[in-house]
Amino acid sequence: MNDPQEYLNRLQQELKDAEAKYALLLENFKTATDSAALQKALEAIPFIKDAQAVQKAMALFNDKQEQPVVRRLALQKITGAIGDNKTYVENILAVLNDETAPAELRKSVLTALQTLDFSSNAMIAKRSDFKVVLRKLLDDDDPELKAMSAEKLALQKDEYVQRRLLKGLQEKDESLVSAAKAIQLLAYDAHANYYPVVRSILSNEATDSITKVEAIHALAFDQESKPLLQNLMQNKTQLKQIRVSSATAMELGHVNDFIAAAKRIVLDEDDYDDIRIACLSSLAHQPDKDEVFNDDQFVQKISLAKNLTGIKNLKKMSELYLGKARTFRQNKK
Repeated sequence: MNDPQEYLNRLQQELKDAEAKYALLLENFKTATDSAALQKALEAIPFIKDAQAVQKAMALFNDKQEQPVVRRLALQKITGAIGDNKTYVENILAVLNDETAPAELRKSVLTALQTLDFSSNAMIAKRSDFKVVLRKLLDDDDPELKAMSAEKLALQKDEYVQRRLLKGLQEKDESLVSAAKAIQLLAYDAHANYYPVVRSILSNEATDSITKVEAIHALAFDQESKPLLQNLMQNKTQLKQIRVSSATAMELGHVNDFIAAAKRIVLDEDDYDDIRIACLSSLAHQPDKDEVFNDDQFVQKISLAKNLTGIKNLKKMSELYLGKARTFRQNKK
């Protein structure tokens, strides 16, 4: 469309059509009375900001006799419009705190409050109350609600949830979430004193691979865990996921030791090709360093090793590495 005026006219018409469509959806909601009609109207409308409609939606949310799905939908559609209304925020917080309310409704409330926590003026005054409710939910019967609350508190680096998560790792009967999730949440705060416990879990051969991967990520910057991570990275009996995660952790927290170990793996013809490729890729993408690109012996071995040219991806990565090494050396002259 070359005519600017025609393009503008089309945009204006599309805007009018959208406004007319929304007005119809809003009217459908305002006139709906029974649960089925309300659910249909709420599912169709993208949001509600009209004051009268917001009031109706809030009344539906507060109505304990209304279908839970209607109450959830009503809250979802008005979340963006109630952030400055202290009474409304107090109402939904009360439902979150109500153990008799349907679990799915309370999850929707928690999601809404998490959204409001970033954008609502009314939430500022209620944050301490919100934290009290979140801590209470750590002992709720619903596992998902418990996990959502634990994550929200962990993101706030709440000391209480950190203690509970750590205790759950040490005593299974006290666990709030899975061990993998607990480690992930504890790692949100680098100052939390979880390293010894997580290191012990990672060292335990009986620990499942999912938990081990989370433990590896959490221990990346722990100096005392470096030997363990380096061993896992180089241990050919470990799962690929464990070795690659350990390599990533070593690269993040102990880059010089990672470079030395990665070189050994790349040149080990008896190691797995995908592990060698991953290590060579990490080396090739390192920032310019003498240890990586000015190592005569390593560069020569990469250039001459016949096995590097027999595997497509390994060959491709070796060519990338050698190209960067040549450029690095030329720039050093």
